Amino acid sequence: MQETSANPVQVHIATQTQETPSNQQSPQVNPALPTDKPKSSLKKVLIIMIAVLVFIGLVFAGFYFYRIQNIKKRDGQRKADITRIQGALEQYKNDTSNAKYYPTVLNSSTLEKTGYVAKIPTDPINTDSYIYTYIGSPSPCAGGCTGYTLTACLENKNDKAENTTDPIAPCTTRSYKVSKP
Repeated sequence: MQETSANPVQVHIATQTQETPSNQQSPQVNPALPTDKPKSSLKKVLIIMIAVLVFIGLVFAGFYFYRIQNIKKRDGQRKADITRIQGALEQYKNDTSNAKYYPTVLNSSTLEKTGYVAKIPTDPINTDSYIYTYIGSPSPCAGGCTGYTLTACLENKNDKAENTTDPIAPCTTRSYKVSKP
């Protein structure tokens, strides 16, 4: 028997390099590109910051206009309440002897229990600075009032509509005032 030695087979892999034809130029790295990246990143950051600021501005504007609309809604309710109370006072007066007296005090026994209103309206906020006031005239009118002044405190300090006046205590912004002499 012959002994065969096992020679490992070695394989050489040759890599070929392609040479570019003489009419084509190899791409070169632009040395200005690395400085363009920070500029484009800065632009992106500025655009994002502007977009965020615009969004925040829109949110604040939305809240502001929502608040203004609520103020106007409550002021409209106050004016409607004063008109309802005024109508009840006129009915009360028509039912008194000779139809010439208003109540000396505005409370549940004068307008609610007698059926002129189901419930005397109260201010939508109903705090110390937002209440409805009734003053009979001539003051004091213990025997019977021949006139009155109804006042509601408004929140909108720019309300210049009919029957609005500068603040009357306890109001701090504007007042809605209805009087009967």
